[in-house]
Amino acid sequence: MDEKTARRFEEDLLQKRTIYLWGDVTANEANRIGKLILWMNAKSESEQIILYLSTPGGDVTPALDVYDIIRHSRAPVEGRVYRMAKSAGALVLQACASRKAMPHAEIMMHSISVRKKLFELEEDSEKALKDAKWLQQRTFEIFQERTKRPLEELKRVFREEKSFNAQEALEFGLIDEIL
Repeated sequence: MDEKTARRFEEDLLQKRTIYLWGDVTANEANRIGKLILWMNAKSESEQIILYLSTPGGDVTPALDVYDIIRHSRAPVEGRVYRMAKSAGALVLQACASRKAMPHAEIMMHSISVRKKLFELEEDSEKALKDAKWLQQRTFEIFQERTKRPLEELKRVFREEKSFNAQEALEFGLIDEIL
């Protein structure tokens, strides 16, 4: 798809109050999605926004940024998983007022990774560890709130890097409906 066609495609989606997260969850994607949600809220605070997700994951900090803006949205945001919502994508999905998945979608959760260069860890390993623990704890809290699962069960699932098909995700409480 050339750039002009891609731009027209996105404009058509926006007219239907539909946005997407395809690819990694990054700071740039978080900014783009945040701006679009704010813009749609300015247009109407009552009309639903649909967020399509097909993401292999990404950085937990931008995922929390997207989580916050979705939770802040007055317009309800419906998350729809197309293909996959792994890692940070699964976290973003939990922010949505309603969480849905296509029949063959995959949702995967795992413990957060600390990605620091060795010299950065040597300089401030205690701070990096403290930050990572806080991010992991916050992630557990969000999933516990949405799935109603016990913390110990969630910790086990995260350690196992568990993947769920749509039916398993529904039974576990990661989604509300299979499309």
